[in-house]
Amino acid sequence: MTFSTSQKIEAEKMTFESVCFNLFDLINTINELFKARVTDKSVKIITDYDQQLPKLIKGDPVRLSQVINNLMGNAVKFTHKGSVTLKAELIDTNDAQVSIRFKVIDSGIGIAEDKMATIFDSFSQAGTDITRKYGGTGLGLSIAKKIVELQDGNIRVESKLNHGTTFIFEMPFDLPAPGEVETEEKKVADVHAGFTGKINILVVEDNDINRLIINKHIKDWGFDHDEACNGMEAIEKLSAKDYDVILMDIEMPELNGYAATEKIRREMKGHKSQIAILA
Repeated sequence: MTFSTSQKIEAEKMTFESVCFNLFDLINTINELFKARVTDKSVKIITDYDQQLPKLIKGDPVRLSQVINNLMGNAVKFTHKGSVTLKAELIDTNDAQVSIRFKVIDSGIGIAEDKMATIFDSFSQAGTDITRKYGGTGLGLSIAKKIVELQDGNIRVESKLNHGTTFIFEMPFDLPAPGEVETEEKKVADVHAGFTGKINILVVEDNDINRLIINKHIKDWGFDHDEACNGMEAIEKLSAKDYDVILMDIEMPELNGYAATEKIRREMKGHKSQIAILA
């Protein structure tokens, strides 16, 4: 989940959801995602989940995932061997709220002391040599900081050059009322009640990380699916095979989602021209 330029610049105008979600499931999904990313590296992905944390909390799971994915992505990028650990810890709780501390701990290259003070600043980089070797973090840390702070949280970093880095952020979350818990549990039960039909899905997405996330959910739901990395590939696959629905990214190389959809509607024959396409 990368941040677009408009998201980065308009961070102060963000709106946040307040919905029930299962924090353990969110952490587990991120764990599976990054385990798949480090298969070619000598790096172990570890999760440490405090069992005292409530089963369901209320907040914005998408924004929370963006922050954690950003921190985990940087940790994996700058770690050649050892481990990257994601921890979720209970700080405090009452009848209405819970405060949670998240830590992303890596055994990577660390951050130079003279860069620590500006690491969260817009357009700041760890250094030209680091950027050249690893690629920059862009405004990732800046936007992560804004997302956390706009939700009454705080974020900080601890690091020593060549001895790893730990990013720590703390945030409050509301607790659902008893009726909301029952409703959410019923939704989960309904989703997992079993689907006997057969649905073939075509996922069109050029971002590797997004494809991993989407694929995990689709597999968990038990649907069949194929992948395409751009609009041209999508049209080729649809020409060769029938699908029930297309999940179409908008911004892609070669042929974007708008142009691909237009070609499918105008040039495909029969029922394929009317296939359901979700942006």
